[in-house]
Amino acid sequence: MVRIHRCSSKATTFLTLCILALALSSIDRVKRCSGAEGSPPDEQVRRSLIDAVLSHEPEIPAGVVYKKTTAEANRKALEKLVSVFLTAEPRISTGDIFKDVLICGPGLWKKIQDDAELSRMRIGDLTIRLPTSRGVQTLTGKTFQGKGDVDAFWRAFLRKDKFDAQTTVRRPTAIELKLFWAMISFDVTEPIFIVQTRNATILTSLDDKESKILWIAD
Repeated sequence: MVRIHRCSSKATTFLTLCILALALSSIDRVKRCSGAEGSPPDEQVRRSLIDAVLSHEPEIPAGVVYKKTTAEANRKALEKLVSVFLTAEPRISTGDIFKDVLICGPGLWKKIQDDAELSRMRIGDLTIRLPTSRGVQTLTGKTFQGKGDVDAFWRAFLRKDKFDAQTTVRRPTAIELKLFWAMISFDVTEPIFIVQTRNATILTSLDDKESKILWIAD
C-alpha cells in the first residue's frame, strides 16, 4: 500500500518558494543567453547564430546575376551586423557600419522621409524604375552623401525601427533577391543579409573589404 503523507503548511510554503526560485533562475539564464530585455546575446549564442546563417546557402533565382565572396568576408560582415542590430539600443559610430555614400531603398525611404531631420535634405533623390507585371513602376529612394547625412539617416532610422530579442539576421530569400536585383543597375554581390525585426525586413548589402553597408532597404 502506498502511503501519502500530507506536508505541513509551512513545509508546503517552503517547497513552493524553492520551486519559484528555481523557475526564476532558469528564466533569467534564458534571457541572458537569448539577449532578452535588450541585452546582446552572449558570445556562444552569437557564434551559433552566425554559424547557422552561414551554413545556409541562398537560393539564387533564375536570371539574377549573383556574385559570391569569400567565407571570411561573409563572416566578418555578419559578425558586424549581429554586433550592431542584435541589441535594443545600437550605439555605434556610423563610420564603423556605413560607407560615406549610402543608398536607401524606396521602401525604407518612404518610411523615414518625413522625419524632421531628413525632410530638410534637398539633394540625393534617387529614381528607381521597377519592372512589374503592370509595367514599369517609378519609385523614389535616397542617396546619403557624407558623414553628416549618414548620421542623420541613422538617427531617423532608429526612431522608426526598434531592435529587441526577436531581432535576427539571415540570408535573403529568392523573392527578396529577385526584388533587389530588379531595383539595382549592378550585380547582386555578397555580403548581403537580411536583418529581421518584429515589423521590418531590412536588406543590407555590404562591401567585402570593410564590411560596411552600401545599400539598405526595407
